[in-house]
Amino acid sequence: MGPFLIVHGTDPAAVRDLLARGARRAQALGAAAPSVVERGATAVACFPRRGERTAREEPTAAGWTAAAGCWLNGGRNDAATLAALGAALRSGRAGWMSAARSLDGFFALASGDAAGRELHLATDRTGTLHVYRARLDGCQVLSTSSLVLAALAGAGFDPVAVREFLGTGSVFEQRSLHAGVEKLPPATRLSCIGGEEFAREPWWELRPLLWGSAESLEHPGDVPALAAALKEALAALLTAHPAAVLDLTGGFDSRAVLGAALATGRPFRTVVVGADDDPDVIAAGGIARAFGLSHTHLAPDRDYGARGLADLRAALALCDGEADVVEYAGIAQIQARMAEASGADGATINGSSGELCRGYWWDLLPALDAPGSAFDSRRAATGRFATDDWADRMLAGGGGAGAPASLVEHFTAVIDRTVAGLRDLPAVALADTIYLTLRMQRWAGRLVSATDRIWPCCSPFMFEGPMRAALSAPPAMRRRDRMMRALIEHLDLRLAALPMADGSPALPLRAGTLHRFGPHAAALGGKAWGRVRRAMGAKAGTAPSGGASEAVARLVADPEIAALLEPSARAPSLARTSPSKRP
Repeated sequence: MGPFLIVHGTDPAAVRDLLARGARRAQALGAAAPSVVERGATAVACFPRRGERTAREEPTAAGWTAAAGCWLNGGRNDAATLAALGAALRSGRAGWMSAARSLDGFFALASGDAAGRELHLATDRTGTLHVYRARLDGCQVLSTSSLVLAALAGAGFDPVAVREFLGTGSVFEQRSLHAGVEKLPPATRLSCIGGEEFAREPWWELRPLLWGSAESLEHPGDVPALAAALKEALAALLTAHPAAVLDLTGGFDSRAVLGAALATGRPFRTVVVGADDDPDVIAAGGIARAFGLSHTHLAPDRDYGARGLADLRAALALCDGEADVVEYAGIAQIQARMAEASGADGATINGSSGELCRGYWWDLLPALDAPGSAFDSRRAATGRFATDDWADRMLAGGGGAGAPASLVEHFTAVIDRTVAGLRDLPAVALADTIYLTLRMQRWAGRLVSATDRIWPCCSPFMFEGPMRAALSAPPAMRRRDRMMRALIEHLDLRLAALPMADGSPALPLRAGTLHRFGPHAAALGGKAWGRVRRAMGAKAGTAPSGGASEAVARLVADPEIAALLEPSARAPSLARTSPSKRP
């Protein structure tokens, strides 16, 4: 469902005028003519996605409901399901939380009463589908486009947001590039009555999913749980979007999504983007041939790549200026081409946030078992956000009076605020939080929000079930890609055995699979032997404290070393595995 613009106030005439002006601004930025719902002092403009003929909203006798993004509730996204979600959203926080338990995807849902006195809106769990708010002419104005709100308000730039964007390519927390235009937080239910914000409250919490929480210690995630949740998510997505296209590369994340899709037995297509000799293209092509997939290869210069001024203007409007418009113009070309070929039942499904299975930012930690009190926000700021000295020098003093003198200080404070209330959890939970809340919400979310204006865009790894199974898994299971490799093997052994972009298989590293890693085996073996030597005291040339027996015990306790030393730890025979069945 495409973008929307909502105006809520007290004067129906003023509301309709503001909506009309906003709709004209949106159309000047490339949006199609909207469908409009007017109820008293609330007015809604729903814009079709590019290529769609109409937008979708559900006006009923009790009220109206509009949605943006790609969402599923109990595996359904039909009109009756949307109307029921709208009724729950209007009923209050408890009613909404109950109805939204099985709600997944990237979305913003809005609903109001038939008289137009109330407006309620809910953002998705991770805030991936961006929705913004501004106060204009005595009205609450909500939109999936910060650029439209800024144009309506005549807003100038937010100096802090501009500094962030120039230094990192993204904008963080609840800022947009424009002063007075606020991005609404994740998992938030916003209520307005009589033109005023009445309540803003969270409807979901990330903490119970994180390792070290009481919930995760009682029910830790594992590979079977992750595989089951991923298959359930793919079954729902492929049912709702039978012409879906899966991104396929030579990496882990897209392969795991493919394995779950194969397990559903439902139809889909795959696509890879790159030059003929690109390792991702070669690996994806090998997978497609092995499984007989309906596979498309889009090559630069042949299928995409030429970017004129019109392309850059379109990209600017799609991403609200909060991304590299030259880069996104190419992405938009690819997505538009696939959307046109797929029709109304299409969607793009990718492996974004599969890194949650792999402890992607754990290199920021002093140790895997470090407590949350040891998490160093400044180290995270310098390691992931304020990474260039030139940015600090060029932007020194930016952001107005009272702003931090450097980007390092600024992002240290941002990270401190992000992990506030989580310091009692292990440090791995804090690293996962900043990765999901800062990196994925604002960088990946900006690209998702732009692409969703072309056609539905979603990642099953961001559904609650897969997120819970990944984030609540013990750290030792997730480190060094162990959980991801085991996941792909669990989903489809043949798929795991095929080479990735670097030529190695996606199989777990163990005694029974080491020979499949070819030239990579020597490097992997060298790393393992290095850990053996360190544990045995070889660096110092003396026996380790506690004696050799204690050192051996420590080595065997290392899951990776134990797998290499255990002859019986072998993968199931490929000969005994029946090929995956697809229509």
